[in-house]
Amino acid sequence: MPVISAPVLGISALLSSNQLDARAASKFSQNVLYENGIIRTRDGFARLDLNTGLDSGQVLTVFPFREVDSYDHMMAVTNTKIYDHDNYNSTWVNKTNSSYTGASVLETPVSHAIIGHQDAVNLDGGSVAAYHHLIVCDGGLNNIQRWAGRNESMFYNLVGGGGYHDGTTHRAKQVSVSQKNRLLLLSPLYYVTSSGLWVEQNQEVRWPVIGKIETWTGTGSGFVKMYDTGGTNLWAAPLGDQHIIYQTQGIWTLNYVGGTTVFSPYPYISDLGLYSPHALVVWDNVHYFLGTDLNVYAYYGGSAKKAVGDAIQPFLQEDVDYTYQSRPWMTVGPNGKFLWLFIVPFNPLP
Repeated sequence: MPVISAPVLGISALLSSNQLDARAASKFSQNVLYENGIIRTRDGFARLDLNTGLDSGQVLTVFPFREVDSYDHMMAVTNTKIYDHDNYNSTWVNKTNSSYTGASVLETPVSHAIIGHQDAVNLDGGSVAAYHHLIVCDGGLNNIQRWAGRNESMFYNLVGGGGYHDGTTHRAKQVSVSQKNRLLLLSPLYYVTSSGLWVEQNQEVRWPVIGKIETWTGTGSGFVKMYDTGGTNLWAAPLGDQHIIYQTQGIWTLNYVGGTTVFSPYPYISDLGLYSPHALVVWDNVHYFLGTDLNVYAYYGGSAKKAVGDAIQPFLQEDVDYTYQSRPWMTVGPNGKFLWLFIVPFNPLP
């Protein structure tokens, strides 16, 4: 019986169990995952249009935002603006406030946090208050922004900075939320009126009063300085009931202790740091990251870490271009079965 290498019906037994010849596939079968006889999705992964409707700058990040009534948004931040995706008309709606000067770059990664709070923040400056916000930080080049969702026309400056510096707005390397629902500023910048400059506190983490987003002084607010390892803050992410602070040299655990102290930091790892902010991914309560020694690690908190990239470390040490240290990006593939690391390779001149 002859072997049929290109059947018109069914799936060829000559192909792997998760592969289908794209020439014979219907448009609804592309980008789907075949596994154990199950097709995971009907229409595959929908393509998000990032070429039209946005400004001409670079798209720095895209992320989801869900309001308290489960209304979903897809947000995009470019060099100059912040957009909300109109899912019905497949267009991008500019939600940027005029105070957002738009100087963001890839070297200062964009972060975001979604937080519920009890201080009343009025919608569009009116009389109706909101208690759930999306917070966007562009790495310290612009004022941190807040947005209450579709009931508010645009983003506004997160204010209440007076007291820990001369200004009334906030800037930081990264914004995140601790497991105890505190908004955290990683490496906040202090505005100095006399010079008109923002000065980075690159070994500091700061938080507001409990349940607040615009009250940064008084009982319950505070900060910690993390000098012991000699590194500077690079990125942070929650892990269980801890908040992990990655520095250029050293990994710290920010433990919640309550009272007037609130958070207590401890440097569990002093001889290893994070290579770049995007070279970290959180999956199934484990941190995977590219270390400063160009090896890939699984980090479980405390001093528990495991090298999982020994096989590729020599190639990374040879291939990574240090000129673009901020560009490597790590992500997790379908169902958490693959860990993807994207790098800028070194190409020496001939």
